Amino acid sequence: MKYKAGIVFFCLLLVLTGCEENLQQPPVSTTPPAQSESRQQEAEQQEKQQEAEQQEAQRQQEMQREQETQQQAEQQAQQQAEQQQQAEQNQPKTVSRELARYGSEMTNRKKNRLKNIRLAIGQVNGYVMESGETISFNELVGPTTPERGFVKATVYIDGEETEDYGGGICQLSSTLYNAAMEAGLEIVERHPHKGGTVHYVPAGRDATVSYGGVDLKVKNTKPFPVKIYASMDKNGVYVALKSIEQE
Repeated sequence: MKYKAGIVFFCLLLVLTGCEENLQQPPVSTTPPAQSESRQQEAEQQEKQQEAEQQEAQRQQEMQREQETQQQAEQQAQQQAEQQQQAEQNQPKTVSRELARYGSEMTNRKKNRLKNIRLAIGQVNGYVMESGETISFNELVGPTTPERGFVKATVYIDGEETEDYGGGICQLSSTLYNAAMEAGLEIVERHPHKGGTVHYVPAGRDATVSYGGVDLKVKNTKPFPVKIYASMDKNGVYVALKSIEQE
């Protein structure tokens, strides 16, 4: 009996030991390895697709914002153009007609003399005489000093030829004088050369000037502004007077 009981006990011990080993073993996954990798790849593809969709959505939003900005800029440009056109239509239109033109012959082509005339023309050309305004040739041209670029050239003083700064500009003042006469403007002040004869205008049609001394003054007696156009070339000095009138 003792021997049989020992055998039974030994068998029970073996059974219990086998159960403990089964409990300690980890559960075996029933999912095949290939199926697990496939699911991981699908998850990565879905993540990439979501990122691509987000990027596309952002790009579409940026394009929409750019289109809206461009449309706003075009609308502003169109509004400005319409406003400018409206302003131009509201402004009174002006017309110009030539009142007189006079040219004097270039009888002396010395370099210094031509330079002085050119500088004086730069100060006179384009000036607009308002209605009722009196202009001074000396004030328009300014001092004929070397600091302003003027050089010594032939001048007439008391009938004698000499050299002085600004020599030659009397041809421009004489040309302006004759143009103003033909345009019917009022000559407020004018002086001929004393004891000397100039050859670029007829006798008695010259107008000498000297800054701080004798001057040529002309008054615009027209009911509209008058613009002075002065120029020169190798053949002469020219002055044209044109009106600025509203239609």
